[in-house]
Amino acid sequence: MNIGKIAMIWLSYLLFNLHLSLDLFHSGTGANLSFAISDVEKLIKLETTLSRNLHRYVMLERDKIQGLEHLLNIIANDIDDHERSNKDGELPLAKFLLIKRFVQHWQKVYKISMAKSNQFMLKLLAAAKRLFPSIDDLNYTIKSILRLQEVYHLSERDLYHGIIQGSNPLGFKLNWHDCIKMANGAKDKKNYYRAYNWAIEAAKYWNKTGLIKQHEQVKRRILQPLAISAFQIGKIQDALHYVQELLKLDPNDKFANEGYQKCKKAISQSNGTEANKMENHVKRNLQTKLDYLPTYTKLCRSHKNYQTSLNNGLKCYYFNQSPLLHFNPVAVEEISYSPVIRLYHDIISHQEAEILKNISSKKLTVARTFVQIMPNNSEAEGEYRFAKHAWLGDIDNQVVRRLSALSEELTGLDLSYAEKLQVANYGVGGHYSPHYDSASIDDDTGKPRLATIMFYLSDVDIGGATVFPDIGKAIFPRKGSALYWINLKRNGSIHTVTLHAGCPVVIGSKWIANKWIKAAGQEFRYPCSLNPYD
Repeated sequence: MNIGKIAMIWLSYLLFNLHLSLDLFHSGTGANLSFAISDVEKLIKLETTLSRNLHRYVMLERDKIQGLEHLLNIIANDIDDHERSNKDGELPLAKFLLIKRFVQHWQKVYKISMAKSNQFMLKLLAAAKRLFPSIDDLNYTIKSILRLQEVYHLSERDLYHGIIQGSNPLGFKLNWHDCIKMANGAKDKKNYYRAYNWAIEAAKYWNKTGLIKQHEQVKRRILQPLAISAFQIGKIQDALHYVQELLKLDPNDKFANEGYQKCKKAISQSNGTEANKMENHVKRNLQTKLDYLPTYTKLCRSHKNYQTSLNNGLKCYYFNQSPLLHFNPVAVEEISYSPVIRLYHDIISHQEAEILKNISSKKLTVARTFVQIMPNNSEAEGEYRFAKHAWLGDIDNQVVRRLSALSEELTGLDLSYAEKLQVANYGVGGHYSPHYDSASIDDDTGKPRLATIMFYLSDVDIGGATVFPDIGKAIFPRKGSALYWINLKRNGSIHTVTLHAGCPVVIGSKWIANKWIKAAGQEFRYPCSLNPYD
């Protein structure tokens, strides 16, 4: 039974006793200044009943107030640990801790306020509750941090101390409970090495404080993911040790007993050498899906491009071969000659970028794609894009119209059948796994996307590059620039080397605007070829 119900029961009991005592009191001579001894005795009993029940009610209310004070202290300590700013949402650990506070602590504040019938807090929280993150949001944030670890090789130890890519501590520090959440998230994704390392960090925290011996429930929550992940990565002896520790806490623990039998069986069926081989084999094979393209992750981590036959002999120049650009040439950087990939510098003003972001903000919806191209060109189901996007037509704003006109001048293609401008926002961990843009979407033409123009509407502190693994190129976001490439050969087949990806955002917020130009209507501007290699 919760505190609120108990308090109401005691309050009802208090009122019942008060009513009963008053009945007894009024059954005599009545309330006046000439009390008989019997009336005084009744009054004494009444006061005793009132004070006793009032004390009980106050204690129950105090428990609820103390619960709120405890939650307030946790929230205040998290907030006071660093200097807060609106940029906190652009830091992975700050975002995780913020969402965790709403999912765990502010939800409890709401429930306690409901039980207390605190009208002020109820009105305040009821108005805000629709904005509260959900447990799904928390789980997504955990997955985002795990993804950042895989792509950017961020260690559990550094993240625990609030350090990202060798930076000074950012003012955030995780606790054992956070580490276990990360461990369980990694375990759910079958990334057992990450799960093991995160659980080890949780154990280090408690061993250092010396409090783990006093908290059996905490010890159990740490030992379970340690045992599972250690077994899965081939550390059988370590797994056996962890389940034995669990059995010391509870000899009847079903999980520990089953784990003990599995460990003993695994040990009896192999010797030490085979166990080491197993661990090494698991280490090589227990990789995330991202690792099937190692060049992709290398390009995400480094500003260094890789030399290939596709990006030799490239140059930079100014382009003004159109009436619109004749007196205002655009700086062009060639990224690839075949297929054509170009980077246009400083073609959008700061003000125009902000206008696009502002008018899109109210229209943003979650963009998730479920088909992923694998190395053997097969398709795999699974979410591999995390962003929010909005669609803007030329009628929505003059900036959109200007970008459409500019796109036609820069590419020489007909935009009559181009799609609307898609504005997308990638927050911390936001990414787009390797894919092709040429896939057609449902529209009137049924034609694939011939070309892509990606306008960068923001800078990104760390991460967020657009990478072409087969070409060995990484283009990092620079506000005001635009990236253009051709998706299809002249014979209509896909330029397979246009496989590209949006690297996860580590720190910052990535805003882009995509203009996809369809193959329809390009007969004279990008004529077809019968050459199978053209």
